[in-house]
Amino acid sequence: MLCGGGLLSACRHESKPQTERDPNAPTVLLQGTFESVAKPARGRAEIVRTGERYELHLYGARVDSQRPVRVYLVGVDRAPTTRSVADAELKYDMAELDQDAAHQIISLPSEPNPAIRSVVLWEPTFYVNLAFAPLDPPGSSAAAE
Repeated sequence: MLCGGGLLSACRHESKPQTERDPNAPTVLLQGTFESVAKPARGRAEIVRTGERYELHLYGARVDSQRPVRVYLVGVDRAPTTRSVADAELKYDMAELDQDAAHQIISLPSEPNPAIRSVVLWEPTFYVNLAFAPLDPPGSSAAAE
């Protein structure tokens, strides 16, 4: 191994100072992949904190529906049925899904309640759960699946 001056010279490794994490850098708090319920769906969802702001990011979120679809945050671990959403004590209608957007960002009014564990794609005309994304912290076994 050659380090600087010659074959037998001592190698000196310079350590770079560790930089502290920028508190305003985006941090993914929860994430999940959409699962079909009443209609085929795809895409993923993330709840992201940037400084004091909280946002719901939808990546490639699509569901097979010609009608308007609403995006709900729901306080259940998994929402595989319409009834699971209807019976949930916590549910928030956040926005209309933009199925033409590769990346849709929905501002949240505050830090989400820790009980919020699913993003649901909801068909309001017929009151039907079309798809849901169970939310888990990044790196958890459920989020890695």
